[in-house]
Amino acid sequence: MANIYLEQADQIYKQQKEAIEIAKEMFIQAASLDPSNLRANWMAGSLYLETINKDRALPYLLKVMELKPKYRFDILYQIGRAYHYALDFDNALDYYQRYQKKVLSDRSYRGKDRVMPQTVARRILECKN
Repeated sequence: MANIYLEQADQIYKQQKEAIEIAKEMFIQAASLDPSNLRANWMAGSLYLETINKDRALPYLLKVMELKPKYRFDILYQIGRAYHYALDFDNALDYYQRYQKKVLSDRSYRGKDRVMPQTVARRILECKN
């Protein structure tokens, strides 16, 4: 009986991964057709961070930052992650530290797009090492 659930779970998981890749490609196309579309750029960058080639998130996330720096509370952190995955530790460190200052200066913010200070501190330490 467990094998039936395992097979079904594997199928669903595989379909989800395929769906994410398809969605990512569609967001990339939308962003290329309309480079000023915040949501298309955000989603393309976010989905790159969730899948392979995470460093390719950078141009999309930087575009969001350029167009509307306050689009998401965690935009600086996410750009830092993309630089981190690209092994550009200096830029990653810069964005992580900028985000850390933002979090510490706005301690009352509790939105879903808030990254915990401990997580940011760990990323900073990773970049320094």
